[in-house]
Amino acid sequence: MFEIVNVLKTGIFEPNKENFAFIDSLKIMLRGMLTIFFVTAILIAFVLILNRYSKKKKEKEERIQEKEMENESY
Repeated sequence: MFEIVNVLKTGIFEPNKENFAFIDSLKIMLRGMLTIFFVTAILIAFVLILNRYSKKKKEKEERIQEKEMENESY
């Protein structure tokens, strides 16, 4: 039906360049989807790192402001 034997022989990420068929286009789409997931995971990781960094910096600034307010009240 989908020439499963040919798919297993050529590999999952290597499309057949001679007789480009439906399965070969699926391989290219799979490669593209995996790339999209990989890039998305990297972006999410960067956002989480930046969020943690800015949260620590914000808390530090708030503590400094609270100390200044306490010093001014005396």
